[in-house]
Amino acid sequence: MLGGAVLCAVFRPYMPILLLAIFGMCWVAVAVALGARRALVKERRLLAHGALALAVLMPIALFAAKSNVAETALEENGATTSEMSSASTSSTQSWAWQESAWLPHKVDHIFQRVSELRKHFAEYGESMSANSAIDSNRIPDSALGVLMYLPRALQIGLFAPFPVTWQQRVSAPRLVGALETSVWYLFFPGVLLLAWRRPSRALLFGGCFAAILLVILSYINPNVGTLYRQRFGVWMFVLLAGAVGWMSLLSPGLRRIAETRSDLADASKAALGKTDDYPGGGIESMVAAGSLVLIITLVCFLGFTARDLLLIREFGATSMMDGYFFAAMLPTFLIACVSMPMADALMRTFVESKIGQGLKQAEGIVRAVLWYGCLGMLGLSLLLYVCAEPLVRMGMSGRSADAVHSAVTMFRCFLPLLFLSVWTVVGNAVLSGLQRFRTVALTQLVVPVLAVGAIVIWPSTYGPYPAIFGMVAGALLHSLLIVWRLSRLGFVLWPRPSAFRQLPASVMRSYRRLALAALVGSAAIPIGYVIAGLVPGDGGVSAWALASKLITLFSSLASAAVAFVVLPHFSRLVRHHVELLRNDMRLLLVVGNAAGGVGTVMLGLFAVPIASALFSHGNTDERHILMFADILRIGALQLPVAITYTVMIKIAGVVGTSLRALAGSAIALLTNAVLAFVLVHYIGILGLAVASLVAMVSATLLLSTITRKACGLHMRDVAVLCISWIAWAGITLASNADWVHSVVS
Repeated sequence: MLGGAVLCAVFRPYMPILLLAIFGMCWVAVAVALGARRALVKERRLLAHGALALAVLMPIALFAAKSNVAETALEENGATTSEMSSASTSSTQSWAWQESAWLPHKVDHIFQRVSELRKHFAEYGESMSANSAIDSNRIPDSALGVLMYLPRALQIGLFAPFPVTWQQRVSAPRLVGALETSVWYLFFPGVLLLAWRRPSRALLFGGCFAAILLVILSYINPNVGTLYRQRFGVWMFVLLAGAVGWMSLLSPGLRRIAETRSDLADASKAALGKTDDYPGGGIESMVAAGSLVLIITLVCFLGFTARDLLLIREFGATSMMDGYFFAAMLPTFLIACVSMPMADALMRTFVESKIGQGLKQAEGIVRAVLWYGCLGMLGLSLLLYVCAEPLVRMGMSGRSADAVHSAVTMFRCFLPLLFLSVWTVVGNAVLSGLQRFRTVALTQLVVPVLAVGAIVIWPSTYGPYPAIFGMVAGALLHSLLIVWRLSRLGFVLWPRPSAFRQLPASVMRSYRRLALAALVGSAAIPIGYVIAGLVPGDGGVSAWALASKLITLFSSLASAAVAFVVLPHFSRLVRHHVELLRNDMRLLLVVGNAAGGVGTVMLGLFAVPIASALFSHGNTDERHILMFADILRIGALQLPVAITYTVMIKIAGVVGTSLRALAGSAIALLTNAVLAFVLVHYIGILGLAVASLVAMVSATLLLSTITRKACGLHMRDVAVLCISWIAWAGITLASNADWVHSVVS
């Protein structure tokens, strides 16, 4: 404590004085409360510790008080004495303190000093054209005025910046502050829950200390930007209390879920007559591994988003960038519908073979899959290289010949990703089956790191090509890391033609169904790009590409977590623990739906600020910024639905309902294509977002209905999911009432 107080005195000379005053008030309040309860003797150690803290703070605070606190605080913000005197405005020039006769002179002088601090900070902020001040024109001139303003100061200290300002004068720092404040808004009700459900003396006095400090800080400095930094330490206490409060509300339900799952596991083991049938960790290890994968995969996706934003800022929403996004989309689409199903089809067979017959038998199956995958992708890459021009021309029909030629060249540069994807997909499936989840998540980071690094290092005269070469180099390094890590585990990841005899027919049959389902489901992506390319004007493809990437971020995270963590877990349950699988499936849908709903509200609320902050300093005009924001708002409505769809279609491969998943994907594709072609003629690019929303909802409803029995769902579960989707959409639209009114009118 002594070291912290000394640091405060050196870097923030006014803080020891504040801490001494706040600790003193809290100590007196504790002493009075204990005296009222006649517990002074019993709690004498508590009072002694508090007195010791005051004794440590007092000399340091007295030393700091010898300096002019107001001048020191202002100089920390770059103000000199001459600036202080010249910063007075018309609203503060006539300000003069009025002494209160009913207060002792020394107490009244303290009120005067803090009001002078507020006046100086308000004047300095106005002289520096600070745009984040709140109530800077309100400077109380008496002790009574100060006391009357304190509730407002606490409100500002707790909740500023307020929601009405989140979309004003948008910049990246202000957007980050607004996002963090919105998260705080979610946690604050938890503080009230904790005070109601689990009141304690520690919470009471900790809350009093935090409230007093926030009141003093927010009263002294009306600049929210400065207050935001100063209150961050206090926020940690309040956020922790809010998290504990929410957990106190959720813990009974979580405890019942854990007990139900434990009962199901015991019943399943008893029915099998075994006590060690279930290999590997349970739901706890799955949640821990899934959280790690989600965090690292989120960082990876943010890296890809940063790559695209750097390019957009540098080159704008031009025909060249339209060509780049279209060229990048085709390999990504093929990887999703050709390579990714290999992992889903392989997972169950690999896990069962490893458990039942040993790792060497499972290795033979993997090497056979790798052989067929490499051979198929190599042939597909050569075919696409030859047919690149007609494919790209079909999607870039409204662009110039130079733009089409540039897009063809970029598309051919992307093609090595197809061949390398086989190694990464199959290798990640093996690592997941061996429960090496951290390796799966960490190794993928090399791809965005090299892509962003190439953009930063290479000059802009090379256009988007550094990003492409960085992607290819990252994919190659990713593959090599996976092969090396598996070799350390005694597993050879290398294609072997002679291993085809070990490949079960069930793997190929499941792969064909899943690949067809993925092809039908992912076909909406190239269709959307083609339709966006038909809209007159440059930049439509770029706006649609970036907005759709942000929208699919949540569903992509869910897909990664399911593919890397949940599928191995469910593959171990599917044979003998069916009831346990259904219980975990239901829990996974609830959690995914809640996460998607929060994402819907956040994206809908911050659509314009996100668009403005991302593109305000680039070569993108206002029309494309507003188009991006509108697509983001509409697309955000499908997040909880898309996560449910992603989870169910992944699980379909495990529980053996691939054909039903194919039917759901076909419905989504047909609905999306028809609506997109119709709506794009009336509302332009926004028609794609509306069509995608309607198609996703209809396909998920159909898929939930026809696969609910295999997935362990009842009709009431489907009904609850639908009600929650409507509720999240209603909250999002209500928070964007002005935009909804402008669209309708």
